Amino acid sequence: MWDDFIEIGVLGRCLAVVDYSSHEFVDVWIRCGEIVSWLHAFTLQIFDVVSLIPLYFLNNGEFLFSINDRDVVCCDPSSYEDGRELGI
Repeated sequence: MWDDFIEIGVLGRCLAVVDYSSHEFVDVWIRCGEIVSWLHAFTLQIFDVVSLIPLYFLNNGEFLFSINDRDVVCCDPSSYEDGRELGI
């Protein structure tokens, strides 16, 4: 089912929805404060994702995610680069 590839989490003071149903791209949507609509934060190209859980929104604008329940990845939505593994 499509909802097997949707994760919901809190990034900073924002509600985040991560959609990795395409198995090639990950879309991150956020909703902050009193805003009544969702903002498409960014898209990443990530292959072989079984699970992707939002962990934390850093002050510098980067996001931390847990991928496949084993790797922590840092993603910068202002760059076009894929996330970098942190080795944690």
